[in-house]
Amino acid sequence: EKKVAKKQSTISYAVESPFDMSQVQIQGKEFAMDSVNFDVQFFRNEENSDKSTSEQISRYVQDTLNGWNQTESKGMAHDSEKAVSKQVKEHKIEGTMVIVANCTHKKANFLRGPLD
Repeated sequence: EKKVAKKQSTISYAVESPFDMSQVQIQGKEFAMDSVNFDVQFFRNEENSDKSTSEQISRYVQDTLNGWNQTESKGMAHDSEKAVSKQVKEHKIEGTMVIVANCTHKKANFLRGPLD
């Protein structure tokens, strides 16, 4: 007996990714050491200031994250400005302490794509 194969009209149905994951390589890299960097700043709420405290904090966050991805640093700066503005409107706040922490690990994995 011979089996008759059905004609296949569709191979697969999926949204095509613009990024070909088959060409991605995972590379392990070692830094010289693990590191932790903290940057702490206190902002006093002053009514006679040219800029609002939330604007000052937003600028500080963006400047502190200068070496990061620009989209991410701008997003974090915007989020911090929004959060401080909300708190200042709803509460009597004397000041705000902002802590920015950056950590690297001695052993890290990086994804390397065909465009790197």
